[in-house]
Amino acid sequence: MMRPGTLILILLFTTLALPLQSHAQEPLVLTEAQARQEAELAISHIKNSHPDPYWKTDQAIWDAYEHKLLARKGPIPIGQHYFDLAYLFSLATDTHTQIYPDRETPGFYKVYPIRFRTFTDGLYVLAAAPAYESYIGKKVLSIGGMPAGELMQKLAHFVSADHMGRKRTLAEFLLIMPETYQYLGLMQGGRVPLELEDMAGKRVQAALATTEDKPFAQVFYGEPDSFGILVPDGWKTVYDTFEISPSVSRRHLRKKYWHTCFKQEGGKLVEYLQINKNEDEAEGEKLYDFLLRTFQDIRKKDTLVSRIIVDLRYN
Repeated sequence: MMRPGTLILILLFTTLALPLQSHAQEPLVLTEAQARQEAELAISHIKNSHPDPYWKTDQAIWDAYEHKLLARKGPIPIGQHYFDLAYLFSLATDTHTQIYPDRETPGFYKVYPIRFRTFTDGLYVLAAAPAYESYIGKKVLSIGGMPAGELMQKLAHFVSADHMGRKRTLAEFLLIMPETYQYLGLMQGGRVPLELEDMAGKRVQAALATTEDKPFAQVFYGEPDSFGILVPDGWKTVYDTFEISPSVSRRHLRKKYWHTCFKQEGGKLVEYLQINKNEDEAEGEKLYDFLLRTFQDIRKKDTLVSRIIVDLRYN
């Protein structure tokens, strides 16, 4: 069944020929007319492309926010503009209707080179560049003085998905953007205070202060289409820091497809296939041949394969 929003295209901030400013200058600012023009484009784009933007959110809420968005006065900083439009897109309440800084987006030239990940018991630092290596593996208790859970709940309202758990997970990418903390008023003297907790339960005071002069997309995507799945070269991950093996789903993220076989208690076999992209590798076995050979091998095994897991989570 087609989910609402599957026809929507991701809207970029390149809808206007905005002048690019030097990275060292003040954050990019849109005029009132430019911001209004982009807001009108975003509203029109959603209404004309989405099968039913009101499937989850009442039209009266849409209308009230559209009026508020179009009534903004004065210059609009690019960070505020992003969050204002992101909330508009979030009203669609489906994962396919998103807006985020892309490679061609003006502004968003600095990032914190760190990667956060949400787990059932809280927010953790999963990977980082050398400046933040000591934070890896630690639980994040608060950011900018705000409890981490409360912050993720707040950021979830700027991300579109059909349930709150997915919203909080997708909101992780906002944590590497200085604009996030400026927008929420959590930056103090150019730095963002952190309170972390190590594995022994000891609390550690830290901060996000060091940025890299790289576009958001370059750090978050890492490689084309990775969308936060891969980390940039030169970063350490929690697996490197604690010398542990990655979970099976993260062992070969740069492969488009691969498989392995596990033996369960009692001798039964479980075949695991991960398909990260439904396209052929540039070199080696083609996807069709890989699938055909895998299932031929399953039929030839002396021991019965009791389960087949096809992992498409990163596809």
